Amino acid sequence: MARIKAMLFDMHGTLVHKENDVTDKEISDYLFSRSYEISQQQLRAAWAFVSFIDYPKYGYRSWRSFFSQIFRRLKVKVDSETLQAIVKMLESRPYQLFPDVAEAVPKAK
Repeated sequence: MARIKAMLFDMHGTLVHKENDVTDKEISDYLFSRSYEISQQQLRAAWAFVSFIDYPKYGYRSWRSFFSQIFRRLKVKVDSETLQAIVKMLESRPYQLFPDVAEAVPKAK
């Protein structure tokens, strides 16, 4: 039998979750309030593209860089105050470990 050298876990929804995640509707509503017409569907599609296509290639170290790429994909130039408000919105709701993760990961090792 081959020895396992590494084990990879998907973080979001597997190891961690957010009690009250920021929704694409909240962000879209905020953008509309700032005169950026970006629908929930457009935001969701760009977010998925950046998550699955761009992120594996380039990686993003912060919500700011991640959302900057989303806006580039949407071809929308968002002012820094709006971008910062979205980042604060996202950072105000931190990830939490699922209850069994702290016990399960060391056992998997």
